[in-house]
Amino acid sequence: MIGTFIRRPVFTTMFVLLLVVFGIKSYPNLGVDLYPDVELPLVSVTVTYTGASPEEMETLITRPIEDRVSQVAGIKTLSSTVREGYSQTTLEFELGVDPREMASEVREKVASVRRRLPDDIDEPVVQRFDISSQSIAAFTFASDSRSREETRKIVEDVVKEELQRVEGVSEVSVVGASLRAIKLIADPEKLNSYNISFQTILDKVNSENINTPGGKARYNDMEITVRTLGKYKNIDDIKNIVIANQDGRPIQLSDVVKVVDSWEDEDTYSRSNKVPSVMVLVRKQSKTNTVDVVDGVNASMEQMMENDLPKDIKVDVVRDQSAYIRENVADVWNAILFGGFLALLITYMFLRDFRATIIGDLSIPTSVIATFFLMKSMDFTLNNMSLMALSLAVGILIDDAIVLIENIFRHMEMGKSPIQAAQDATEELSLAILATSLSLMAVFVPIGSMGEVVGQYFKQFGLTVAFALAFSTMAAYTLTPMISAYWLKDYREEHAKPYKHPRPKVVQICLDKFEAGFQVICRMYDELMVFAFQHPWKIVLISVASLIFNLFLLPFIGTEYQPTYDSGEFSVSVKAPAGTSIERMKELTLPLEEEILQMPEVRIAAMRLGGSRVPINEGNIDVKLIPSSDRDRSMIDIMDELRRKFGNVEELKVAVVSNQGGGRGDSRHRCR
Repeated sequence: MIGTFIRRPVFTTMFVLLLVVFGIKSYPNLGVDLYPDVELPLVSVTVTYTGASPEEMETLITRPIEDRVSQVAGIKTLSSTVREGYSQTTLEFELGVDPREMASEVREKVASVRRRLPDDIDEPVVQRFDISSQSIAAFTFASDSRSREETRKIVEDVVKEELQRVEGVSEVSVVGASLRAIKLIADPEKLNSYNISFQTILDKVNSENINTPGGKARYNDMEITVRTLGKYKNIDDIKNIVIANQDGRPIQLSDVVKVVDSWEDEDTYSRSNKVPSVMVLVRKQSKTNTVDVVDGVNASMEQMMENDLPKDIKVDVVRDQSAYIRENVADVWNAILFGGFLALLITYMFLRDFRATIIGDLSIPTSVIATFFLMKSMDFTLNNMSLMALSLAVGILIDDAIVLIENIFRHMEMGKSPIQAAQDATEELSLAILATSLSLMAVFVPIGSMGEVVGQYFKQFGLTVAFALAFSTMAAYTLTPMISAYWLKDYREEHAKPYKHPRPKVVQICLDKFEAGFQVICRMYDELMVFAFQHPWKIVLISVASLIFNLFLLPFIGTEYQPTYDSGEFSVSVKAPAGTSIERMKELTLPLEEEILQMPEVRIAAMRLGGSRVPINEGNIDVKLIPSSDRDRSMIDIMDELRRKFGNVEELKVAVVSNQGGGRGDSRHRCR
């Protein structure tokens, strides 16, 4: 087989180019993200019931839902979070189950228990927990001439609708201001005088706000669809509703109730750099390209700022996850290219032959590019783990080629022609090359097959290295011996020439210096090995002592789920005792904002309190720093300083966290 690849160079070249072309075609279609897609087997059931106390939420909603969903098979843990007007039941399943199927089963169980729940609750929401669906972009909208409520209405009508049309966007949330509300302020004395109850008013107002179908009217050869239009068009339609008839005199709603076009009671608030604002959070769909989604969102925002949004509304970007992803991917590619260059340089310094160096290093781009094809086939993305695998593989991929070329040189020195030397040397090392590759795969394939959540993170790392090793082995059996056979100069002809073309003087001096230094290291190594063979017990004792010493250092090494990177964006989480009003929260968080904004590295500090699923006594301050090239301190140092300053804040629990994951606690928690 090896002889076939050597004697048929066109076939071998086309075979290798086929893999390279597939890799080149697959590369543009690879998604770009920060971390691999991780599917956690978590399903949540969320119910909101405005005005209900935590005890009522637990009795009327949480317990019936728990009793019914606990019948689903494969549950590992079942827990519930309950607070005023809010209940969330979370089911954690055994690893390996399909979260989509489990969510469907949970949805069926919740539907079967719906009749036992109060009629006026919001419909239960059943959804999978998707770690990749966290907000990837956040914007603040502030105006000097408009109220926050007016700004939110514009954002809801213009920005939210437009951003939800962007491909890859799953949800757009607007926080920081209340929604429009038509308030009915009843006059008790007038209600008593007309003998009208408030419930009658509510029923009448709700029943009038509908469009009713009226069937079809036929006349000769015409047919007309008839319907009664009852939907309110303006506030006057509400005021003119007839709610009673006394002695032939109609009683309109405005006679007993004051109708006010206003806003809902404030349960959320935000400000950017201490200026009241509205915040928009954008979340992406699972398994979508973060960079492409954010690019689409930014392009849509620029278009709206230019054509649709009023000029008095100022827009700031608080979070843009794509910026760091681009920087991170670029840094890794630079490391891969620099590592490839160093491998090329070191190979040349040892082999001292330019052609042999190029032949050996061809295995790096060939294997890396071909790996993209299998990465695309496995739905992998270019992320921290897969790119780390490629950067690690760069140093491994050239090993087989270097050993093989060195052996080809040895056979050529024995007087063989390049073609015969390439075949004999490759056949001689074929089993060793295969054993080396399989032993490395035996390390990395199990890493890509680990269980639990950590296995989903390391799957792309382990398998990407294994893919690159497989293609590297293939190149060692095909490409390397074929090119060596036809490109390396015949050893006998080379030495029969009366003179050789000398290398440049600077290159020759560097090679001679390197060779001299290498020989010194070899002599030192020989002396060390002689000492080791003469004093084996001393070497064993030193090794054991070193191992024990390192074990004692383990408690001093920090542990964390994932490293914290300098993305220039982090959050300060705040939580006050239950029952704290939103006005008090504004006062408590203001000193924290001022302290943050005093730092010269901070560009934006956007504070938000409360929200649809967050109580008003909790909130976040999203911090965006100036570019790392313009500051002297890293994000980690700034976060550590804030932790020291906010370590003991009165009436508040403060945590400085990165935007790379995390959860939220609540006031009342039950586990089963």
